[in-house]
Amino acid sequence: MKGRLTCDAEIGEHVEVITRTGRTAEGCLVEVNPGFSPSFGDFVPELLEIGDTVRAIVFGEDKP
Repeated sequence: MKGRLTCDAEIGEHVEVITRTGRTAEGCLVEVNPGFSPSFGDFVPELLEIGDTVRAIVFGEDKP
């Protein structure tokens, strides 16, 4: 969660944060000025097979 601390704190301390929308939240401070690093998880090879199977069912195509 991003926001502004209500008082100075060190990493690992319990803090209160006010977000841009004005919401207040509490928790443990784990990082200062965190970046955004989304992840969709590890590659799942079975999903390739599922996609081919679904296309074959829906569009009547042969699987590659």
